[in-house]
Amino acid sequence: LAAAAKLELAGAADAEGEVAIADAWYAAAERGQSDTEKQKLLHHAGRWYKQAEPDATSQLTKVKIERRLAEIGPLPMGVAVRLPTTAPRTTPTTEVDAAQLRKLQVAVRAILSRDCVLCLNFEPAAFNDNRTKLRDFSRHAWNTEVFGTAPLESGISGSGCTFDGADDCLAVDGLREELVRGHRAFTIATWFRLAEEGPNFIFDVGIVSTECIALNPGEARLSVRHGGGSLTWSYPTLHTWHHIAYTWDGRQMAVVLNGTEVGTQATTMDALSDRTLARARCHIGSQAKTDLRKGRYFHGDLDEFLMFTRALTFEEIETLRQYGLAGRILGE
Repeated sequence: LAAAAKLELAGAADAEGEVAIADAWYAAAERGQSDTEKQKLLHHAGRWYKQAEPDATSQLTKVKIERRLAEIGPLPMGVAVRLPTTAPRTTPTTEVDAAQLRKLQVAVRAILSRDCVLCLNFEPAAFNDNRTKLRDFSRHAWNTEVFGTAPLESGISGSGCTFDGADDCLAVDGLREELVRGHRAFTIATWFRLAEEGPNFIFDVGIVSTECIALNPGEARLSVRHGGGSLTWSYPTLHTWHHIAYTWDGRQMAVVLNGTEVGTQATTMDALSDRTLARARCHIGSQAKTDLRKGRYFHGDLDEFLMFTRALTFEEIETLRQYGLAGRILGE
């Protein structure tokens, strides 16, 4: 156990290093004192094998990972483990001159002035003293409750917020009631950085798939039961900041990831209402009905979270992305 723990604390530079850590935990599991302890250690080893799997280059290593994961069986999604990063947690930046920056600032202020219903920047000053509340910089200033999340010193711009994938989330009072007032469009835009693949709900309100607005790094859903739809795309790279925007204009859903549209879906739903959006308050970092889906928590980091009751244009989305790349903070 001590040898496995030391290896894990040292981290890994590549997939081979991750497999070595997994092997250490696998060996420790074989010497476990009870079936319960063995299973826990095997699951921990499995998470390392799973993390190494996409980047493994050696055929022998791939075969080993495949066999070990088959032996270990399904990993419990309700128990999240923050694995040390295997590569620098990269923060993309763009150099802009003073004139470009002023132009960006003017454009972003104009975007935020129209139908912005949630604006979170996760700066330390936005939290109250005991970190149970977070300031919303939109004109609504919703009461946003904090459950276990921790400030992150280095976000995409300024500070961010880190989520452990086990029980961390934010809950926004009042936002659902605003959304169901007959709005016929919305946009969710944010920066995220994943620690591991999984359900990873970035945002959810209502009940997943049937009467909801939901977003995770590889899927977007909108009230499927009432003429909405769903979109899926390839899971983005771990440990790297990504910008995502999910829009609905009353006719179609669309998702833009890192400046590229990754999918669209036609819809027939006419408006957000009590009928199309179930009664569960908005959550960031987890499924809205957390009591039903204990494993569906976001594991990673978020920064600069926005929601609008209109569909932003591609140009507006790109402006927000460039603003983040320039290291500027929303609401400053």
